[in-house]
Amino acid sequence: ATDMVDPMRSQWSAVSMSSSSATHILEFSSNNGMVISKGLGVQLASESSLSGCHQTIVLVESNSDDGDLLFCVSAAMDLTAPHQQRISPTNCEAEGHGRLCVLWDGSRSRKDANIAQELEMLQGLVESWANVDVSLFVFREECGSERKFQLRSGGSSQYLTGTLQQVQYDGATNADSISCAFTEETTAFDCVLLFTDGLATFGNFDTLAEKVKSPVFTFSSSLEADFASLKRVSRKTGGCFFNLLDNQTSLQSIIMAIHNKPLVLLNCISSDPKAVADVVPTLPLQLSSSSGRATIIGKLKSPTTLTLGFGFPGETPIHQETVFLSANTSFHDNYSLGFLRKSWGMKKMEQLLMESKSKENKDKLLAIGRQNGLVTPATSMLVLDSLSQYLLY
Repeated sequence: ATDMVDPMRSQWSAVSMSSSSATHILEFSSNNGMVISKGLGVQLASESSLSGCHQTIVLVESNSDDGDLLFCVSAAMDLTAPHQQRISPTNCEAEGHGRLCVLWDGSRSRKDANIAQELEMLQGLVESWANVDVSLFVFREECGSERKFQLRSGGSSQYLTGTLQQVQYDGATNADSISCAFTEETTAFDCVLLFTDGLATFGNFDTLAEKVKSPVFTFSSSLEADFASLKRVSRKTGGCFFNLLDNQTSLQSIIMAIHNKPLVLLNCISSDPKAVADVVPTLPLQLSSSSGRATIIGKLKSPTTLTLGFGFPGETPIHQETVFLSANTSFHDNYSLGFLRKSWGMKKMEQLLMESKSKENKDKLLAIGRQNGLVTPATSMLVLDSLSQYLLY
C-alpha cells in the first residue's frame, strides 16, 4: 500500500506480536498479511488475507477527533487444531441420521446471484452427513410446501440440487412467510441452511430467529444483500453467516463450522477497566471461518494490558492472548488518516444494525455517519455537478 500512503508519515502504527513475544513494526506488504484495501479505504486488515497467519496484530491511532487514542487488536486461533469439539445432534444419536432444513429464496432479487456456486456448496454440505433427511422450502411472497429428500450411506444429493435448478426467480420476498416451515412437528432440525440475499419486500428475517429452535446458517452470493440482517439471524440462533463472494470461504471451512462447536472470542479484559472504552463489536464474537481471526476496535484512555480469552460459548477460555497498549506504539505528526476512527464507526454501525432497526438505533446511526463520514442506512449522499455548487450549498 506504499502507493496509497507513506506509512512512516501516518498517524497509526502496526505492531505484530508473535508467540515468542518478539515485537516489531509490521511492514505494509502482502508478505506478512497486512493489506489496506483501496476499494473500501478504511479496511485496515483483510481477515481473509490473514488465513494461516496466527500472529496477534495491534494497531494504535493517535489524535482522533475527541482526543482519545484508538486501538485495534486482531487475534487468531488455529481452527484445525484437535481441540475443536464435534457437535452431537440428538437426532443423529437417537435415529442414526441427521435432519436438515433448507430454506431457498426464489424471489426476483436473486436472479443475478451465483446460483451454481450455492448449489455446489449445498451439495457438499448435504453429502457431509452419512445419512440425512432434508426438508426443502422454496419461498417468495409465500412459502412453498415442504419437499422431502433422503440420503443414505453417502448417497448423492443430485435429486435435491436438480430440483432447485428448476426454480424460476420471480416475485417479491415475504420474510415472515418462512415461519410456516417451523411447526411443532418440524422444529427438531439439527440445523437450518438459509440461502437468500436477505432483501425482504415484506416482513423481516428476525421472525425466523424467534421461531426456530436450531442454529441457522445463512448463505449469500449476491452483490446486493442485507448482510447485517443475515448476520443477526445467525448470531441470535447460534449459527454463522457465509459470504460466498469471499474467495476464502471454502466448502471445507463451512463444513467445519457447521459440524463443530464454534470457537469464539469470549472476553476482552483490561488490567485497568477504565483504560479502554467503546469496544466493538459485542462479545462473544465468532471467529472468521476462513482465518480463525477476531478483530476488536475501541478507545484507549491510558496504557493497559489487554487479555483476550478464546473458547466455546458458555465455557471458560481454553486459550488467551495478551497485548500491551499505549501511546508509545503510535506515530505522532500532523497527518490524520483516521483509518481506525472510520473502522470503529463501521463496526459500531454494524453492531447497531445487528441489534435492531428501532428508531433509537436509527438516530445513533445518523450520528455515527455524520461523525465519521460514513454512509449508513439512515443517511444519503448528495453528489453535485460542479465545485461552485459545493461552495454554494
